[in-house]
Amino acid sequence: MSYTNQIVLFSPSFPKNEENTIVVPPVFLLAQELKKQVGEETKITVVSLHFPFHNQPYNCFGIDVYPIGAANCSYPKRFLYWYMAVRLLNRLNKKLPVKLIHSFWLNECPTIIEFFTHWKSKKHVCTLMGQDVKASNKFLKILKIKQPQIIPINKSQSQEIKKQGFVNVLPEIPWGIEAAKPGKSFFERELDVVFVGSFISLKRPILFLEAIKILSAKIPNLKVKMVGYGVLENEIKNFIASQLPNVDIELLGKTTREEVFEFMEKAKVLMHTSNFEGGPMVFFEAWSRGCNVVSDEVGNYMELSHEKWKIAKTAEQFAENTKWFLQNGNAETKAPYTFDNIAKKYLNQYSALG
Repeated sequence: MSYTNQIVLFSPSFPKNEENTIVVPPVFLLAQELKKQVGEETKITVVSLHFPFHNQPYNCFGIDVYPIGAANCSYPKRFLYWYMAVRLLNRLNKKLPVKLIHSFWLNECPTIIEFFTHWKSKKHVCTLMGQDVKASNKFLKILKIKQPQIIPINKSQSQEIKKQGFVNVLPEIPWGIEAAKPGKSFFERELDVVFVGSFISLKRPILFLEAIKILSAKIPNLKVKMVGYGVLENEIKNFIASQLPNVDIELLGKTTREEVFEFMEKAKVLMHTSNFEGGPMVFFEAWSRGCNVVSDEVGNYMELSHEKWKIAKTAEQFAENTKWFLQNGNAETKAPYTFDNIAKKYLNQYSALG
C-alpha cells in the first residue's frame, strides 16, 4: 500500500504478539480500529518505550511496532532510551512523514516528545490513563511548562488536570469495549462474585475480602474468584485462611484477557474495590459480558451511572449492594462505548488540531 503520511502511537507498552492481550488493551484496540478507519493514505505505526523487552521491529494486529526496549530500567540509563526513541521517531519521519504523534500516560512518553525542540512542529496529543493526573506525578512540572494537548477519558480527570495548571485540555474521550454479545442468563451463571485487579493497596483487595466476609453471613454457599497477583498476595491468603475458611474463594493469579472475559460471563457481580480509576475499562468489559458492577465512585461515574452499577464506600456497603444484585437478577449485556465510535472521536480530534 502506498502511504503518504503516518500517525504514530507512542506507548510505554504494547503486546509482544496477538496472544499477549493482557497488555494495555485500550491502546492496541484503538490502534486496530484506527487502522480500519484512517483511510488508505495514512499508516498507523506504534512505538513502544518499555515493553516488549527488546528492540526488534515486528508486526502485531497488522500494525508495524517499533519497540525501544527500555525495559523499565533505572535512571540515568533510561535517558539513553529516551534519546533512542527520539532518533527512531526521526527515522520514521524521514521514511514517511509523521503528521501526528499520540502518546499515552502523562509521563515519560509525552515528555520525550515535548522536551526535544525538533519535535515542536509535530502535532501531539496525549491521552490521560489514570493516576497520571495526580499531583504526585513527577512529570507534571515539566509538562506544565510544555503544555501538550491533553485528552482525558472522563470528567473527573479533566477537572483534576485543570487543577494542576494544564490549559490545553481537550474534550473527554472515554475508553470503550468491543461490541456486546448476548451472554448467559443470570441463573445460568455459576460464579457469584469476581475480583479483577492487581493485588496492591490501590485496588484494596483486603476490603474486598472484608465485604465477602459480611456477604457470606447473609448469602450462604458463595462462589468467589479473584483474578490478579501482586505484593499483597500473602496477606490475602492469610486473610482467607483465618477469616474465610468456609467460603469458596479461588485465587486465579495471572490470566489472559480472554480468560478474564470467560470469568465475567460466568459471574453475576464484579466487586471492584479500587479507590482510584481512570475508565476503568474493566467495567466496560464486565457489562459487555452481562456482569453487574459494585465499585467506589471512580472513573466515568459522573457521566455514566446506570442500573448495572452501584456505588459503595465501606465493606458493609459493598456487601449490601452486591447482595442486591445477587437477589435481583440482571444479566443484560451493555457496551456504553465501542471502539469504532472511540476511533471516530479521535480522528475528529486529530483533524481539529489542524
